[in-house]
Amino acid sequence: MNWLASARVRTPYQSAVRLLQFAEAGPEDVLVDLGSGDGTIPNLAALVFGVKKAWGVETDEEGVSRSEEIARALGLTRERVEFVCGDMFSFGLEGFSVATVFQSEDAVEKLLGKLMRELVPGARVVSYLLPLGTMSPLRMVRPSKVAHPFYLYRAPVEFLDQAGSVRLLEEISGHAEGAEREWAEVSAVANR
Repeated sequence: MNWLASARVRTPYQSAVRLLQFAEAGPEDVLVDLGSGDGTIPNLAALVFGVKKAWGVETDEEGVSRSEEIARALGLTRERVEFVCGDMFSFGLEGFSVATVFQSEDAVEKLLGKLMRELVPGARVVSYLLPLGTMSPLRMVRPSKVAHPFYLYRAPVEFLDQAGSVRLLEEISGHAEGAEREWAEVSAVANR
Protein backbone atom coordinates (compact mmCIF):
# COMPACT_ATOMS: atom_id res chain seq x y z
CA MET A 1 0.00 0.00 0.00
CA ASN A 2 1.41 3.41 -0.88
CA TRP A 3 1.34 6.69 1.07
CA LEU A 4 -1.72 8.04 -0.77
CA ALA A 5 -3.86 5.09 0.31
CA SER A 6 -3.51 5.92 3.98
CA ALA A 7 -3.68 9.72 3.87
CA ARG A 8 -6.08 12.38 2.67
CA VAL A 9 -4.03 14.46 0.26
CA ARG A 10 -5.46 17.78 -0.89
CA THR A 11 -4.97 18.78 -4.53
CA PRO A 12 -3.18 22.16 -4.52
CA TYR A 13 -5.12 24.91 -6.34
CA GLN A 14 -2.37 25.44 -8.90
CA SER A 15 -2.39 21.72 -9.73
CA ALA A 16 -6.19 21.66 -9.94
CA VAL A 17 -6.20 24.57 -12.40
CA ARG A 18 -3.54 22.91 -14.55
CA LEU A 19 -5.39 19.59 -14.41
CA LEU A 20 -8.62 21.22 -15.62
CA GLN A 21 -6.73 23.04 -18.40
CA PHE A 22 -5.17 19.73 -19.42
CA ALA A 23 -8.63 18.09 -19.49
CA GLU A 24 -9.85 21.00 -21.64
CA ALA A 25 -12.86 21.35 -19.32
CA GLY A 26 -15.45 23.79 -20.60
CA PRO A 27 -19.13 24.81 -20.84
CA GLU A 28 -20.25 21.66 -22.65
CA ASP A 29 -18.77 19.31 -20.06
CA VAL A 30 -20.26 17.42 -17.15
CA LEU A 31 -17.37 16.57 -14.82
CA VAL A 32 -16.98 14.09 -11.98
CA ASP A 33 -14.10 14.07 -9.50
CA LEU A 34 -13.72 10.60 -7.98
CA GLY A 35 -12.53 11.10 -4.42
CA SER A 36 -13.21 14.85 -4.33
CA GLY A 37 -11.85 15.59 -0.84
CA ASP A 38 -12.63 19.22 -0.02
CA GLY A 39 -14.14 19.85 -3.47
CA THR A 40 -11.31 21.86 -5.03
CA ILE A 41 -11.62 20.36 -8.52
CA PRO A 42 -15.44 20.40 -8.87
CA ASN A 43 -15.70 23.92 -7.42
CA LEU A 44 -12.99 25.28 -9.74
CA ALA A 45 -14.50 23.44 -12.72
CA ALA A 46 -17.87 25.13 -12.13
CA LEU A 47 -16.65 28.57 -11.07
CA VAL A 48 -13.61 29.16 -13.30
CA PHE A 49 -14.03 26.74 -16.22
CA GLY A 50 -17.81 27.09 -16.48
CA VAL A 51 -18.62 23.40 -16.89
CA LYS A 52 -22.30 22.61 -17.30
CA LYS A 53 -22.23 20.72 -14.01
CA ALA A 54 -19.51 19.36 -11.73
CA TRP A 55 -19.90 16.47 -9.31
CA GLY A 56 -17.68 15.39 -6.45
CA VAL A 57 -17.84 11.89 -4.99
CA GLU A 58 -16.28 11.45 -1.56
CA THR A 59 -16.65 8.90 1.26
CA ASP A 60 -15.79 11.35 4.03
CA GLU A 61 -18.92 13.17 5.30
CA GLU A 62 -16.82 16.00 6.69
CA GLY A 63 -15.16 16.49 3.29
CA VAL A 64 -18.55 16.60 1.58
CA SER A 65 -19.87 19.15 4.10
CA ARG A 66 -16.76 21.31 3.63
CA SER A 67 -17.07 21.06 -0.17
CA GLU A 68 -20.71 22.15 -0.06
CA GLU A 69 -19.88 24.99 2.32
CA ILE A 70 -17.17 26.29 -0.05
CA ALA A 71 -19.47 25.94 -3.07
CA ARG A 72 -22.24 27.99 -1.43
CA ALA A 73 -19.71 30.63 -0.29
CA LEU A 74 -18.63 30.91 -3.94
CA GLY A 75 -22.25 31.36 -4.99
CA LEU A 76 -22.45 27.98 -6.73
CA THR A 77 -25.88 26.32 -6.65
CA ARG A 78 -26.60 22.59 -6.72
CA GLU A 79 -27.50 23.02 -10.40
CA ARG A 80 -23.82 23.87 -11.02
CA VAL A 81 -21.95 21.69 -8.53
CA GLU A 82 -23.07 18.77 -6.41
CA PHE A 83 -21.29 16.61 -3.87
CA VAL A 84 -22.24 13.04 -3.03
CA CYS A 85 -21.18 11.21 0.10
CA GLY A 86 -20.67 7.72 -1.21
CA ASP A 87 -18.49 5.09 -2.74
CA MET A 88 -16.87 6.05 -6.05
CA PHE A 89 -16.89 2.38 -7.08
CA SER A 90 -20.69 2.26 -7.02
CA PHE A 91 -21.34 5.78 -8.38
CA GLY A 92 -22.55 5.62 -12.00
CA LEU A 93 -20.33 7.31 -14.59
CA GLU A 94 -22.78 7.38 -17.49
CA GLY A 95 -23.23 10.86 -18.94
CA PHE A 96 -19.95 12.35 -17.77
CA SER A 97 -17.64 13.85 -20.39
CA VAL A 98 -14.72 14.42 -17.96
CA ALA A 99 -13.60 12.28 -15.00
CA THR A 100 -10.71 13.24 -12.74
CA VAL A 101 -8.85 10.79 -10.51
CA PHE A 102 -6.27 11.40 -7.74
CA GLN A 103 -6.16 8.02 -6.01
CA SER A 104 -3.87 5.35 -4.63
CA GLU A 105 -2.56 2.56 -6.80
CA ASP A 106 -5.05 0.10 -5.28
CA ALA A 107 -8.02 2.40 -5.98
CA VAL A 108 -6.85 3.08 -9.55
CA GLU A 109 -6.67 -0.67 -10.23
CA LYS A 110 -10.24 -1.11 -8.98
CA LEU A 111 -11.46 1.85 -11.08
CA LEU A 112 -10.08 0.61 -14.41
CA GLY A 113 -12.93 -1.74 -15.30
CA LYS A 114 -15.54 0.78 -14.20
CA LEU A 115 -14.03 3.54 -16.34
CA MET A 116 -13.89 1.21 -19.35
CA ARG A 117 -17.48 -0.02 -18.93
CA GLU A 118 -19.35 3.11 -17.97
CA LEU A 119 -17.81 6.16 -19.65
CA VAL A 120 -19.21 7.14 -23.03
CA PRO A 121 -16.84 7.03 -26.02
CA GLY A 122 -14.91 10.28 -26.19
CA ALA A 123 -15.06 11.03 -22.44
CA ARG A 124 -11.77 12.37 -21.07
CA VAL A 125 -10.12 10.94 -17.97
CA VAL A 126 -7.29 12.79 -16.25
CA SER A 127 -5.34 10.95 -13.59
CA TYR A 128 -3.13 13.01 -11.29
CA LEU A 129 -0.02 11.33 -9.88
CA LEU A 130 -0.46 7.79 -11.24
CA PRO A 131 -1.14 6.33 -14.69
CA LEU A 132 -4.19 4.09 -14.96
CA GLY A 133 -2.27 0.84 -14.68
CA THR A 134 -1.08 -0.21 -18.13
CA MET A 135 -3.80 1.76 -19.91
CA SER A 136 -2.55 3.78 -22.85
CA PRO A 137 -2.66 7.55 -22.16
CA LEU A 138 -3.00 9.99 -25.04
CA ARG A 139 -0.62 12.38 -23.31
CA MET A 140 1.40 12.74 -20.14
CA VAL A 141 2.62 16.09 -18.87
CA ARG A 142 4.60 17.33 -15.92
CA PRO A 143 3.83 21.07 -15.62
CA SER A 144 6.40 23.21 -13.84
CA LYS A 145 5.65 23.94 -10.19
CA VAL A 146 3.21 21.03 -10.04
CA ALA A 147 4.20 18.13 -7.80
CA HIS A 148 3.05 15.20 -9.93
CA PRO A 149 2.37 14.40 -13.59
CA PHE A 150 -1.05 14.24 -15.27
CA TYR A 151 -2.16 11.45 -17.60
CA LEU A 152 -4.88 12.08 -20.18
CA TYR A 153 -7.06 9.25 -21.50
CA ARG A 154 -10.05 9.20 -23.80
CA ALA A 155 -12.72 6.51 -23.47
CA PRO A 156 -12.67 3.77 -24.46
CA VAL A 157 -9.24 3.40 -22.91
CA GLU A 158 -6.84 0.78 -24.24
CA PHE A 159 -4.22 -1.40 -22.60
CA LEU A 160 -0.56 -0.94 -23.45
CA ASP A 161 1.36 -4.02 -24.47
CA GLN A 162 4.53 -4.88 -22.51
CA ALA A 163 6.84 -2.85 -24.81
CA GLY A 164 4.51 0.15 -24.58
CA SER A 165 4.43 -0.11 -20.79
CA VAL A 166 8.24 -0.10 -20.62
CA ARG A 167 8.42 2.86 -23.03
CA LEU A 168 5.87 4.80 -20.92
CA LEU A 169 7.88 4.19 -17.73
CA GLU A 170 11.06 5.38 -19.47
CA GLU A 171 9.31 8.52 -20.72
CA ILE A 172 7.83 9.24 -17.27
CA SER A 173 11.23 8.96 -15.59
CA GLY A 174 12.74 11.22 -18.27
CA HIS A 175 10.15 13.88 -17.60
CA ALA A 176 10.63 13.64 -13.86
CA GLU A 177 14.24 14.70 -14.53
CA GLY A 178 13.26 17.63 -16.78
CA ALA A 179 10.16 18.94 -15.01
CA GLU A 180 11.16 22.60 -15.52
CA ARG A 181 9.55 22.68 -18.96
CA GLU A 182 6.07 24.21 -18.77
CA TRP A 183 3.99 21.60 -20.63
CA ALA A 184 6.32 18.85 -21.80
CA GLU A 185 4.19 16.40 -23.73
CA VAL A 186 4.95 12.76 -24.28
CA SER A 187 3.17 10.51 -26.72
CA ALA A 188 2.69 7.16 -25.04
CA VAL A 189 0.19 5.65 -27.41
CA ALA A 190 1.25 2.18 -28.46
CA ASN A 191 1.31 1.20 -32.14
CA ARG A 192 0.03 4.48 -33.56
